[in-house]
Amino acid sequence: MNKSDNLSKNKSGIIGKLFRFFRNVFAVIGLMYVVYSFCFDLSVITSDSMKPTLQGTWDTQQDYVLTEKVSYCFRDPHRWEIVKYPLKDEIGTIVMKRVVGLIGETVSIEEHWACINGKPVERPAHLDFLKYYGVGSLHNGKQVLCENGYFTFGDDNIDSYDSRFTGLVKKKDIEGRAWLIIWPPSRIGFVR
Repeated sequence: MNKSDNLSKNKSGIIGKLFRFFRNVFAVIGLMYVVYSFCFDLSVITSDSMKPTLQGTWDTQQDYVLTEKVSYCFRDPHRWEIVKYPLKDEIGTIVMKRVVGLIGETVSIEEHWACINGKPVERPAHLDFLKYYGVGSLHNGKQVLCENGYFTFGDDNIDSYDSRFTGLVKKKDIEGRAWLIIWPPSRIGFVR
């Protein structure tokens, strides 16, 4: 074997390795794209209505939230989860709000507490800051029956366009649950 044969063999070996490397890289990228497309969605928070849990306005630093889309294929939303859904407005604004009233329950507000079927509902310790206000469909002690949908509230309840104004959220309209804040670095963590 002469030098030119060895050089040609080395070149074809390097080209083969490079080809396999890039083929594997593109396969991994393709798989990641498929998993992301079917299982996740990225949202940018542009409203303070879920403050302090999710933060952002049009002119300040915003939370980038990864929404998980698979859970609700197998189960119903749970109370206190934050769900993503479109409003029934002209442009289909996408919002994230906290589920408080479940299907079949009656929701009301008493002394800044959400009441389910006439009784204040206990909230998890990390949500002790929540105060609910009886406005919109819940003003003056009114109750709303969650016949075929979920009743949602914003965490910054006095400044939230939620089920008190927009009505119940049907399960088929829920696009997923807020799962993980991925940006800014100081706020990275699971959504609670």
